[in-house]
Amino acid sequence: MEYEPCLECGVPQLITSSNVWLNSGAIVQSNNTFRRIGFVDSDNLDPLYKGIAAIIGFSIDHLVMDISRRGTLDYGKNLLTPEVLALLKAKAFGLEMVIQGMHYVAQSNGLGEHELVEIKEDYSVIRIKKPFSVPLVLGTVIGGFEVVSEQRYGATYKEVEPEVFEVITSPSGDREEFTKRIPIKAYIHKEGDIEFARCPTCGGPKALMDFDWGLDRGLIVNKRTQKRMVVMGPEIQDPLFAELEKELGESIPEVVIAVQEDLVKSGFHSMPDLENVDDFRTQLALRGIGNMQEMKSRPKGLTMRIENSSCHLMVIGMMKGLFDKTYDVASHAEWEISADGELRFEITPER
Repeated sequence: MEYEPCLECGVPQLITSSNVWLNSGAIVQSNNTFRRIGFVDSDNLDPLYKGIAAIIGFSIDHLVMDISRRGTLDYGKNLLTPEVLALLKAKAFGLEMVIQGMHYVAQSNGLGEHELVEIKEDYSVIRIKKPFSVPLVLGTVIGGFEVVSEQRYGATYKEVEPEVFEVITSPSGDREEFTKRIPIKAYIHKEGDIEFARCPTCGGPKALMDFDWGLDRGLIVNKRTQKRMVVMGPEIQDPLFAELEKELGESIPEVVIAVQEDLVKSGFHSMPDLENVDDFRTQLALRGIGNMQEMKSRPKGLTMRIENSSCHLMVIGMMKGLFDKTYDVASHAEWEISADGELRFEITPER
């Protein structure tokens, strides 16, 4: 399968035909405008999970993988029509064809290069080069098999070469676990005032030209910062942190913010300087994080208001880290988020 670029802007047509950048600061699937998508920086994800684990005292990889599995399961059920699933169940075509199609989608989203090595009735072997996050990618592999098989899967993996992983998947037979679904909040559109300069040929934001689309290798890279990007729904991150908070207590949001803040201070971000408010607003909207309506930054504090926000804990941690770096201070954050996703927060220097 080929990733045909737009003849004018060079962005793969699959990206701009599958996703729609709205004036509300949200990105949605073109075939399901209730389903929100994010175009996010990914270099910080595994370090974020490891940083949280270091503070709480145990790995959260199993939770990350399961949330990713359930998100992929719902995504795939939406991606494959009932007619295709019926044909698959009737064995009108082989499972191998469907899995390779799902690998094509995974690579188009920047999840790494996927290769189906072997497939049998009771197991399969998949090789993945440069996965953007090991637990998240494992979850997408398992969820992909569950979409087409309608049974619970498990997986083991090993690193066979640097940044090359071999994943063995097989049915687990656990029906009760399979019935669980991730609670995905439907996106209800609210008109906004985001205006992207658009490619006249494909209609995608011209700002997408700032990225290197190596989709044959499953890689999307910010040309300016050399940071890696992925296309991934916010229903992966937000429910993960909500699940952690439910299991481990109310301190989890502060932990997530603190770890993200430290990662930003060490260079794990690709956002503009705080002084460039217009560019900041555009970059947030390009990532599908929301419509920034207010941003004021000065040594005495930073305030921000974002409509249709997503990944709010990571955004607060990012802004806290940028504020501390800019003004060479330690800070405190207070925030609130409404039922319809309006995020307001203030960051002030500690006394």
